[in-house]
Amino acid sequence: MSPYIISYGGSAGKPIRRDLPSDQQYKHSLPKAANSDYFPFSSRIDWDIARWAKLHSHLSASAVSNLLSIDGVVAKLGLSFKNSVELNKIIDTRIPQDRPVFQKSSFELKGEIFEIYYRDIGACIQSLFSDPEFAPYLKYAPEQHYTDKSCSVRLYHDIHTGEWWSSTQKAVDRLKEGIRETQKMKLRETFTRFLYPPWD
Repeated sequence: MSPYIISYGGSAGKPIRRDLPSDQQYKHSLPKAANSDYFPFSSRIDWDIARWAKLHSHLSASAVSNLLSIDGVVAKLGLSFKNSVELNKIIDTRIPQDRPVFQKSSFELKGEIFEIYYRDIGACIQSLFSDPEFAPYLKYAPEQHYTDKSCSVRLYHDIHTGEWWSSTQKAVDRLKEGIRETQKMKLRETFTRFLYPPWD
């Protein structure tokens, strides 16, 4: 049974700026030389082999490299990569990505060196929320969930159904209203000075 949902309403969750759709942003981010439909690959077969090598999870990188090392395979197919390392380099360096890059840090603990790979959490959140593919799965505003229309039993199950997001959204709304009122007052003050200049 689906919960009865009361949305927060107002401007909560509405876009605050109008950027180009992500496919157009991606097109603009491509280098000028990217006139091929299969960029950064040189042809359809180049793209198909790369796709096949990456999407077949049962294939190891060494198996792909072994296949490509067979005499004449790369030349006859006109591939732009000779092994898995070169394929990964094309993917990692020539395809523009919105996703934040991994950073590496190391530290020593009790004489042992540890390496940590991480991404900037703020950039990850921005990347997730700016990708339209994730829109159906993300929540942009708080909601109140109840078992039925009587609203007698409240359901809490994710952050958007809790009190924190709701109270934070109310604080943001009050702040926005205060800014709006301040701007109106400044505008009135400016017009008053312009229309009725003080004369000495």
